Amino acid sequence: MVTIGKPINSLEEYTVFINEISTKTQDGQKKTIFFRGESRCYSKRLPGIFRSAKKNNELEPEKPMFKTLVEDGTKDYYFEIFQELGWPITSFGTKLFEWIVEVQHYGAVTSILDVSMNALVGLFFACSGNHESDGKLYVYTTLTDNEKYYFGHTISIMTSLNFIPRSQIDGFLDFLGALMSEFPEKEKPRFFSRSFTITDIIQKLTDEFNRKIVSANIEEFGEDRFKIPFKVLNIENMGGVETITVSEDEAKDQIVKFLEPFLQDDPYLNYLGGQGKQNLKIEHYQKYLLSNIERLLTPFLEQLNQNSGRNEILKFPVAIFEDIQKSYIVKPAKINERIKNQSGAFIIPGYISYRGISFENMQEKIDESIQQSIRLEYELVIPKEKKQEILEQLRIFGIDEGFIYPDIEHISRAISDKYKY
Repeated sequence: MVTIGKPINSLEEYTVFINEISTKTQDGQKKTIFFRGESRCYSKRLPGIFRSAKKNNELEPEKPMFKTLVEDGTKDYYFEIFQELGWPITSFGTKLFEWIVEVQHYGAVTSILDVSMNALVGLFFACSGNHESDGKLYVYTTLTDNEKYYFGHTISIMTSLNFIPRSQIDGFLDFLGALMSEFPEKEKPRFFSRSFTITDIIQKLTDEFNRKIVSANIEEFGEDRFKIPFKVLNIENMGGVETITVSEDEAKDQIVKFLEPFLQDDPYLNYLGGQGKQNLKIEHYQKYLLSNIERLLTPFLEQLNQNSGRNEILKFPVAIFEDIQKSYIVKPAKINERIKNQSGAFIIPGYISYRGISFENMQEKIDESIQQSIRLEYELVIPKEKKQEILEQLRIFGIDEGFIYPDIEHISRAISDKYKY
């Protein structure tokens, strides 16, 4: 359960609170604590790309500030920044995550959310700026074993998605998600194991379509064992009078209805939904379904392999489907003094399909993805009237603007602040 609204009125009070946070779960597993400070209250923790637009200094929640980046993807945006900075894209790889981190620290909007492993740095950000508003400090925890490094397998995949058109990502998520949802939950592992390639999935479905069951003990094994979609069924129940029946026309309609959202304006699919039912057997429909599974999933995996910079071939669609919808905390390389001083880490939100949902709903789903994967334990409030006092206390411990932003401009400003008044 999240502890919400606990006020922090001084550095001393905050230190006492931090010392009380356990670094182990109830069953003894080690966990790491991360902090995110925000100088005012926002309803959701979202990366910059997903901010709402403003008009006359008022938020327009239903409109994205960066509409093109949300709808089309970030490839062209990042490439333009990298080109202007003289960073040549000769190949994809771990360098891309480092570059995204680097440009975010200098103002570029990204799809990652920065956090800190330093409790004092988190407090600084909650107090810095917006002195007319209360600050917020969010305390996250994750199992230490669940932390990811920027050069690892999963984060290479998540990073490469920044350079794939949004429509391809949504298409992959929508199609594979819809296909899996057609199958009974208990039977999904038979056809959609994390270790299956596209070829494996097609072979498993082919074997199932060719399997004819005349009778079965439905009470013993359950209906779901036999109610596999897209095939003709006429199974007598050995243990009773109930039968499982799906006619050939019904099975054909299942296939056509399933494919319609993904093959819009396809004249052949229209034919299969009409005159084809009289002329073609169910086996033809099944082969058409299987060929489209390959056709609709393969381009995304090919693009992912091209972008990931991995030596291994990324070929397991279900594992990728599940993994890219999770959020992760990532430890980056300490590529500059700013990241070192801030003890920086990053949350990469899980990818969701944006098709057919409003921008507000999309923001909610991104926020939910973060909360489902990374535990928010505390939401602290820094009263606005205490912000300056706490900043002065932090300065005694060397946490000031010059430390947080170790460049000439901010160091000079931090030193100047010491001599004010």
